[in-house]
Amino acid sequence: MKIDRSKSIKHDQNTWKQLVFLAVICSAFASSASYATYKLLGLNSPPRNEHTFREKPYTSSHFEALGSSLMAQGVDWDRTARILGAEVTTRSCGAGSPAELEFLSQAVPGQNNTLIFISIFEMAEGMLSESRPIEVPFLVTLQDIAETRPNWDLAKTLLWSYPLKAIKVPFPTTGRSWEIMVQIRDRLQSLRIGTAQKSDDAPIALNAGTNFHTENLSDWDHGRFLRNLEQLRNRGATDHGDFSGPKFAALKRILEKSRLQHSSFVVVMPVSPAYNAAFVDETISAKFESMLRSLESANPSAVVVRLDRMAALQSDRLFWDLVHLNYEGQKLATTELIEELKSAAQKP
Repeated sequence: MKIDRSKSIKHDQNTWKQLVFLAVICSAFASSASYATYKLLGLNSPPRNEHTFREKPYTSSHFEALGSSLMAQGVDWDRTARILGAEVTTRSCGAGSPAELEFLSQAVPGQNNTLIFISIFEMAEGMLSESRPIEVPFLVTLQDIAETRPNWDLAKTLLWSYPLKAIKVPFPTTGRSWEIMVQIRDRLQSLRIGTAQKSDDAPIALNAGTNFHTENLSDWDHGRFLRNLEQLRNRGATDHGDFSGPKFAALKRILEKSRLQHSSFVVVMPVSPAYNAAFVDETISAKFESMLRSLESANPSAVVVRLDRMAALQSDRLFWDLVHLNYEGQKLATTELIEELKSAAQKP
């Protein structure tokens, strides 16, 4: 029996067309559902904030402060600008590490001080900011991977973040399952109680200097504590490495650039004792201290401000979650930072 190959080829072509058409329809439906969920739950793009604080008449002192929400909420910038008689521009992004801060920094005419805020939390190499593929060029990431040679899991995560950014254009809820679950839980609780509920686990605001949190970590129930620990584990907070990866490479570049132009400060923000107990052992602490010593050795003109060593801040009652200072903690940290900046200004 002779087989009509033209009919067979035509049948195969029709089958492929149907499959492609079906794939397009499914993708369009999934994209529409993703956007609908994104809008309905009020999800936002990775946060970024910039603000300038001025006290007039101010002196010739200008500061550029770069950091994450730990910086934004950990320092009262209105008070800092007022007491120093200075102009302060803060630039921050969610979970911002030196990798992102390097590209948030901008040249400011007359600027003579750069404050780079870090913590053992943000310097964990596995803690990847959502802003990284947005702020950091792909070629810079490739260069840092080649230079620092991180383990394959970290390198893969860093590289995958760039195509993931493209996937998030048609599917904006990709990789945001935690936020979605939190928002759905809050909506259900609101329906049950009859009033709107603000989640304890909602994304952190980046409004610099604004801190109205009077609650404290010591009052958390055990379930909430475990839930937040697990969230941080899932985000990579346990993957500290040797503090010698791409984030460290970016921090060195920031300091080198600022050294040629003006004074620089590395401000180490505290995290809660509960966070340290869960994620930081003696080995990790020693590696972090070694990293800071190498920075000071390579940049003798840079001032390292150790807010994380303040005895007065070693209490869970001064944090409103595992890493963010509450209102009382902010007051103490601000006072110490101002004193450190004043002391540095008086040195020849």
